[in-house]
Amino acid sequence: ERMHCPEVVCADLDEAKLEKKTKRPGSSLDRFSAALENDESSALNALWVEDISTSFVALRSYFQATREQLPEPHQRLTFVQWKQHCAKARPSAKVLRRQTYVSLGRLLVVVSEAFIETVLGPEGETSKSPPSLPDVQVVDRLSEWVFAALAYLELPLMDDCQYQLQRLRRCCMRLLSAAAAAPPSESDAARTAALAHAGMLLTIVTEVFGQR
Repeated sequence: ERMHCPEVVCADLDEAKLEKKTKRPGSSLDRFSAALENDESSALNALWVEDISTSFVALRSYFQATREQLPEPHQRLTFVQWKQHCAKARPSAKVLRRQTYVSLGRLLVVVSEAFIETVLGPEGETSKSPPSLPDVQVVDRLSEWVFAALAYLELPLMDDCQYQLQRLRRCCMRLLSAAAAAPPSESDAARTAALAHAGMLLTIVTEVFGQR
């Protein structure tokens, strides 16, 4: 930019306005957390939602492009095979991009049900009590798998996939409410993890996949 500038330009800066702008939280998670602290827990921060949605759509496009460069997907894992694989490994592009349309749908079912059971307990959505904040390492691992499944999930959505996305949406909303209402004595790490993962997944499900 400096090479295209013909001369030095002087301008007056309003230091008060500049200071006000620099105080704005930097990261997306910071902005979302700030919204919750200001009693805005009923809705995700608009800027945070936009950041996540735009980035995730771009990521899905990239993954789709890499899949198109490969031979026709041929691997089709069963529900049991996906459960076993997710329990012992992290998401891998090498594995996911070789899966068929049906196999990716099965993955979503497996990881969504595991996430929901972890958050809401064995009773699942029938439980009336507010969810407790799950262990950080467990929710990190499950959220990673749900994110990967959504990133590779192909359109149009199967009926079972739409059903799982709706369940996931409701689960994330309950987890967000529980995290927002958690007392100060609650583990900061657990609260931050719940806010980050539930907020991210809820945004993807509602804004990218249109599940309201």
